[in-house]
Amino acid sequence: MTEKKVCKRPSRILNSVFFLNIFSMNNSSILILVLLLACGKKDNTSFGDADIVSSYRENLNSIITDISAVDVALRERAVGSANQATGENFSKNCLELDDQLIQVSILLGRMKPPSKLRELHSSIRQVVELRREACKKIVEGWKVEESESFSKADPLYLEAEEMLEKANQLLVSANIVLINVDEELAQYYAKRNPVS
Repeated sequence: MTEKKVCKRPSRILNSVFFLNIFSMNNSSILILVLLLACGKKDNTSFGDADIVSSYRENLNSIITDISAVDVALRERAVGSANQATGENFSKNCLELDDQLIQVSILLGRMKPPSKLRELHSSIRQVVELRREACKKIVEGWKVEESESFSKADPLYLEAEEMLEKANQLLVSANIVLINVDEELAQYYAKRNPVS
C-alpha cells in the first residue's frame, strides 16, 4: 500500500521613467510638453510600438524555449527504471535543473518589457519562481520520505503540486496574451508590408 502512495504523488506532480513635476512648470512649458507628446511616436498595436513589442517577443521566445527544455528534461528524468515517477528521481533532477531555472530567472530580470506587457512579464517570472519553489519542496519532501516516511513527506509533495498547478494556470493566461500579441504583430506587419 505504501509503495502505491509513493508512486502516485510524484506522478501527479509530473502531470501537473521618469518623474515630471507639472506643478513647477509654467504655461508655456506645459504647452511645449503637450505638443511634444502629441508629436511622439504613436502605439501601433494595443501592446505598444510594434517594433519594440516584436523585439521583446523575440527575446522572450528564447527564454520560453529554455523553460520548456527544463520542463521536458524534468518529465523525462523523473520517471525511473520502474517506469514510475518517484520523489527520489524528482528530487535528484530538480537539483540538477535548478541552475538552468536560475539562469532563466536572471535573463527575465534583465529584460525590459514594454509597459503594456509588464503584467505578462511578471507572470512569466512568477512561473519560473513557482517551479523553483516547487522543486525545493520536492527535495525537502524526498529528504523527509527517505529519513521518515511517505506520509510525513506527502504534505510537502502536495504543496509542490499546488505550486506547479498555479504555475500552469499562469502559463495558460500568459499564452493567451502571447497569442494576442503575435496576432496583432502579424496584422500590423501584414498591413505595413502587403504581399502583392
